[in-house]
Amino acid sequence: MTEASTESTPLRRRIFVFPYWADNAFIDITYMASASRGVGIVKTYYLEDLRRAIEKGNPGDVLHIHWTTRVCQEAASEEDAEQRLASFAATLDLAKERGVRIIWTVHNAMAHDARFVELETQLYRILAEAADKIHIMNPLTPEIVSGTFDIDPAKIVAIPHPSYRGWYDNSLGRRAARASLGLPQDAKAVLFFGNIKPYKGVLELIAAVKRLQEIDPSVHLLLAGRVSDEDRAVLDAALSAGVKHIKELGYISAEDTPKWFNAADLTVLPYRRSLNSGSLQLAASFDLPALVPDQAELRAVYGAEQWVGFYEEGREPHDLAFRIAASLAEAPRQRRAAYEFSRQYPPFAMSNDFADAIAQL
Repeated sequence: MTEASTESTPLRRRIFVFPYWADNAFIDITYMASASRGVGIVKTYYLEDLRRAIEKGNPGDVLHIHWTTRVCQEAASEEDAEQRLASFAATLDLAKERGVRIIWTVHNAMAHDARFVELETQLYRILAEAADKIHIMNPLTPEIVSGTFDIDPAKIVAIPHPSYRGWYDNSLGRRAARASLGLPQDAKAVLFFGNIKPYKGVLELIAAVKRLQEIDPSVHLLLAGRVSDEDRAVLDAALSAGVKHIKELGYISAEDTPKWFNAADLTVLPYRRSLNSGSLQLAASFDLPALVPDQAELRAVYGAEQWVGFYEEGREPHDLAFRIAASLAEAPRQRRAAYEFSRQYPPFAMSNDFADAIAQL
């Protein structure tokens, strides 16, 4: 039953979030300011949850779409994916009928490890057409996605990815962080933090660190993040070749996140493709320099930053090992630059900008 408005009890505006990942700091940051302004935040996780929420939608409510994996890529088969896409499209139509405004945040140019690329492409085109506004965080997003779908310039809301400065408890010092991980205090620590998947180039990083350790035994590899059972076997095989490492494979809590960054000297993120990098923002928030592939989408945001180094992709492990060694040597002098960058657009600024964008819908 739809809520009714009276003069004494006006309807409270709501944002229907799909999907609302409960352990995702970006999600919490995004809606903090809206909630403080009295907007209701409705969390949906599955397509069925979303449909039920939209059935109760009122004019002025907002549907905010984030990552699209839940729609097609979690399907049991291509036929199931087609049905799920049709169901999602019908929910978008229902939202329009009920006067619910739609905003889509473009997190990726294509869902990672997409099994049904054609259906995912259809999904993006449907969303681009249905959305009243399209939120981009990288200025190159319209150009990068143009081979898959078009973004109407009039729909664009450009709000950058925030840093996480001040979001995490950062009271744990470097010595204590290293002690908690069993990392020698004099080690040179290279960190990969985040979901560990083939598309993130982790195997290339392992090969490069192994080569570097042959020259400098003080180098250690830190790996922290979720990994699938299938990818874990591949990862374990690569690490079994004698690479000195410390790993925690699984969910890393907000309480444990700081120790990995505070223990490290450098984060290396060998993405094969990355439209928006939350891990780079996270590194800056702990004053940690970074090394990333020389990709246009990363250059667009970080090209002028002293604390971010770039390397050429597709080279031999010793080439990446050389760039890691050079970045480790420069890292102590780059920490201040990372700190200054993370202060430019903190969580609270982004949340307020997003709340303003919602207010204008």
